[in-house]
Amino acid sequence: MFFSIFLHLSSIQFLFGMCPTLFILLILQKFIKLFEKFNFMIIYTKIIL
Repeated sequence: MFFSIFLHLSSIQFLFGMCPTLFILLILQKFIKLFEKFNFMIIYTKIIL
């Protein structure tokens, strides 16, 4: 009984530990894509000029 409760709590803690990490990774991925677009635009304008 106690062991199952402990397992449940640890799994919840694990999920809450994982979710922010995944969330941060997703945000970073979006920022990197935006940054790549921005860099490409800068390079493109430099080529045009």
